[in-house]
Amino acid sequence: MTQVFRSKVDAWLMAIMLAAVALIAVSIVSAWQDARPGAVAVSVVGAVAAGLVLWVLGATDYRVADGVLRIRSGPLRWREP
Repeated sequence: MTQVFRSKVDAWLMAIMLAAVALIAVSIVSAWQDARPGAVAVSVVGAVAAGLVLWVLGATDYRVADGVLRIRSGPLRWREP
């Protein structure tokens, strides 16, 4: 039997992360509106950064099965006996 424990995220941390995502979105829109050189690069890097932040916030959990703790946080995964 596998037990799954979702990670809690404090409200202040959630607020900071969502503010960061909002700032990234504003910078992407600003780059495209001003037709700045590098707007595509800003968009790609910004989208990757925002996606990573949201992925870590939404997909962090701990699973216990067969004497092994499996930890998952966004793209990171590791195991502890």
